Amino acid sequence: MENKSEIKTEWTYDANSCSLKIIREDFKQYLNANNVDDVSTGYIIIAVNEICMNIMQHADGGHYSGKIHLSASIIENVLSIWVEDEAASIDVNMLKVRDIDKLEPGGLGLFLVNDIMDTVSYINREHKSGNCLMMTKILGNTDGI
Repeated sequence: MENKSEIKTEWTYDANSCSLKIIREDFKQYLNANNVDDVSTGYIIIAVNEICMNIMQHADGGHYSGKIHLSASIIENVLSIWVEDEAASIDVNMLKVRDIDKLEPGGLGLFLVNDIMDTVSYINREHKSGNCLMMTKILGNTDGI
């Protein structure tokens, strides 16, 4: 895969369900412009959609009406995605990834994100409000998906 651009691309969206389609379309356009294969593109879009949907559904007790800031860069076949909000800070220890073998509500989206992406980490924003999640995916490696 050849990097068309190593610059960081940024987007800002309203945190409402109407934005999800636009987020998916923007990310598909970005990944296509950077020659990411269709299979990887589909999975990456699922991960981004899940994180954004979690913000919309759960941030500020389900009442978050602020913005979601996304940025992405591809450097040496590593896609990095940052997802930020301006909601009250969360306790990352309270986030639970569902045991896929158990039938119970919640956590399936986080399971998918962790399964699709190579790394998922929450960035401490000590002097800034909100939350930041960073995900990476080594492009051209479809072993994990």
